[in-house]
Amino acid sequence: MDKTSDIIFFVVATVIILLLLAVLVINLLLIGRNRKLKHGNELLKLSADYQKELAKTQIEVIDSTLNDISQQLHDDVGQMIAFSIVQLNNLETNDTSLRKEIATIRESVQGSMHSLREISKTLSTDYLKSFGIFESLKRLVDSVQKTSGLIVHTNIDQNIVFNTMSNEVFCFRILQELFTNTS
Repeated sequence: MDKTSDIIFFVVATVIILLLLAVLVINLLLIGRNRKLKHGNELLKLSADYQKELAKTQIEVIDSTLNDISQQLHDDVGQMIAFSIVQLNNLETNDTSLRKEIATIRESVQGSMHSLREISKTLSTDYLKSFGIFESLKRLVDSVQKTSGLIVHTNIDQNIVFNTMSNEVFCFRILQELFTNTS
């Protein structure tokens, strides 16, 4: 009996040790799998954060570029048009038809100056910051209606809240492009 109980004890001990080893191996595999999943999730999060920052940076670069263009249009081209208006105002002639033509040209140049001012304002984010998106969109719609003769009906929910100024600018630029391509 003594030998049989030793064998049973040995078999039971071996089975217990094998079960413990199996549990240990399974736990190690699960821990490794969890670490791999956690690492994969961290990589996905980092990639998403990177894409978000990249998009934000692109928007900031576009905004900066549009602000620069707006400033250049206003300062350089605006000054040249203003100078042209002054020169047209200084022209004197006794010829009635020439006077009418000069007046027509003056009105055209003044209209160009007004359009240039409107364009440079809407390119600048300062315009959007000054009036807010809803007033800026209203002014954009008014401008489109006036310049193109289109009748535009809008229904904008005034309760929309943008998380960031970048989102507001992005939304405005999309709508601005839509109106520009439509008219």
